[in-house]
Amino acid sequence: MKPMMDTMQKMRRQLFYDAKTNELIKEVDSGAHPAHIVFTENNQYALVTNTGNNNVPVIDMKTYEVVHTISTGNGPHGLRISADSKFAYIANMNENTVSVIDLGQMKETKKIIVGKCSGYNRNHQRWRNTCCDIK
Repeated sequence: MKPMMDTMQKMRRQLFYDAKTNELIKEVDSGAHPAHIVFTENNQYALVTNTGNNNVPVIDMKTYEVVHTISTGNGPHGLRISADSKFAYIANMNENTVSVIDLGQMKETKKIIVGKCSGYNRNHQRWRNTCCDIK
């Protein structure tokens, strides 16, 4: 069984469905403003950026329970997980940093200052493409 997922930001929930039957498996509360969800390569965990609480809830994909909540920088939004599922990289849009999360320790181990990056402008009119200055 491979679950599907739907984010319902207004309800603070991630909804997991059975992809074959379309039946709801579980609703998981992930905080004030869930933004993105990414699964580890081995499908052990799902990580959700929670912009409203400045953290990343980690959902165990066997139990569909939040097993860790990892503090991040201000405004976590986009995320990527390394190919070996050892690290997650969280873009903190309100402070121009990237949080490096060690998934073995389940904590932020480094914060990289990246300067002003590509993103949606304040007026939400168009995407702007600028290079990040890693400091």
